[in-house]
Amino acid sequence: MSTKGPVFPVAFDELALAEDLARLARGGVEALAALGHEIDRQGGLPRERLMACEAEGTDGTRLAGCLKT
Repeated sequence: MSTKGPVFPVAFDELALAEDLARLARGGVEALAALGHEIDRQGGLPRERLMACEAEGTDGTRLAGCLKT
């Protein structure tokens, strides 16, 4: 995928990601791996691939200032 605008650096919480990977089906693990390769290739993600999180998740997680990919 090529980008037309600026690319923003992306970092993942490795501990949280490990918890997700432990319970994901193979397809989910493969999708996250593909996303990781895309981020490595591009040096981040374009703005149109990022969405702001709600300040608090449904489980009480504090997400203010976080983005979804």
